[in-house]
Amino acid sequence: MVIGDPYVIAVIFENIREWNGDKNYTNGILAFSMDGILFPGEALNATLRPELKKLSTKLEAIPQNDELYGLEKSICFAKLYEMIYPSDWDEEEKTEYNISPMTFLDVDYMIFAVGSGDKVRLLYTKAEYDFSESRRKWNDSDIHEWVVEREALNKIANRLK
Repeated sequence: MVIGDPYVIAVIFENIREWNGDKNYTNGILAFSMDGILFPGEALNATLRPELKKLSTKLEAIPQNDELYGLEKSICFAKLYEMIYPSDWDEEEKTEYNISPMTFLDVDYMIFAVGSGDKVRLLYTKAEYDFSESRRKWNDSDIHEWVVEREALNKIANRLK
């Protein structure tokens, strides 16, 4: 199923019956399409019911932050990462900026979002986990961004409920 416009922003998911051992689970594929580009670029096995419910909630609650929104993309992404996953254990996590489904995070695909007025800026990439530092690392050149109307995300969130 495709919810949204794949050439603007869409969530794409499909139940794969062969992946479901019983009727208690709904395993399938889950992806985003932003400007016609699929993210992630591979099929991941997602437990759809909880993932879609949580994603709906996250899409409705993307915070406004004009300062972050206006930063250059690699700086913005790094600041968002530090806010979501602070290196100082005493700092509070700002998880509301992280709209990555757990299935994506399990294999280091990250999607962050920050709003300004009626616009939302999405920053996304594939990272690698550095076990020696207990942090994810990424190449700045691999960070992608896409700006959408907040209303488009709200419509997707409502349809996911």
